[in-house]
Formats: sequence, structure tokens, C-alpha cells
Amino acid sequence: MSPRARRPRAAATVGALLATVAVHAAQSADVNKKRRAPPDVPALVVGALRYEAPLAGGPFGLAQVGGVVVARRADSGDLVWARSVYTTPVDPHMERDKQDVFIASLTLAADGRHLAIVDERGRRFEIGLDGSGARTLP
Repeated sequence: MSPRARRPRAAATVGALLATVAVHAAQSADVNKKRRAPPDVPALVVGALRYEAPLAGGPFGLAQVGGVVVARRADSGDLVWARSVYTTPVDPHMERDKQDVFIASLTLAADGRHLAIVDERGRRFEIGLDGSGARTLP
């Protein structure tokens, strides 16, 4: 076979190889995508307390990431209470940080006695200003 006859086959082989590499690179990019940064949720001051949504519960004795609210004295910063508002099930076969669900919004509820919380998935929760009665809202 002449060298000219081999060129089309070589070009087809190189083209197929490049297509395969491109597909694998795209799949790897999807798998390796990092989760976007957690929302920056400003603290909320109500009366003498400042309410915060920290990213992790560990420093407060809670073994979860996301879904945590803490209350501190507004004047001193002393911790009053820390609560889990919701839990997120973890699949041990998936990368942990991609499963975390953080609080996206922390506001005073219309009744003035609860905190209104919305997570990154749009689910709504409330918890009493005293840390009691965390519940999911419809």
C-alpha cells in the first residue's frame, strides 16, 4: 500500500482518538466540578441577640456541615445556643463537600418570634428565637 493510501486511515484514527480524548475530558470536568461557594448569610440582630448561620456545626458541638444556627449575645459575642435546623443525609459513595446544603437566608419571621430560614435548595424552615421548635415549613 502506498503512503498516500495510508494517510486517510491515519487521519481517521487521529480524529477518532481526539474525539475520544475530548469526551473523556468533558466527563472528567463534570465529575471534578467544585461546588459553588456557600452563600454569605449576614448575621441578624434581634433585641439583645445576634443570630448567625455558620458553615459548620463542629465548633459548636454539632456534627454536621450546613443547617446550623447559633445565637450570641449581641454585646459580648458570648454563645447562647447552637441548633441544627435540618440534617442532610450523606451518601458515602459521593464526595462529601458536594452533598453539603447550606443556609441561604436567615430573616425574622413575620410573627417576630421565629427565625425564617431558607436553604440552598429552597426548602423553608423556622426556629424559635430561643432555639426551640425547629421545623420544616410547607
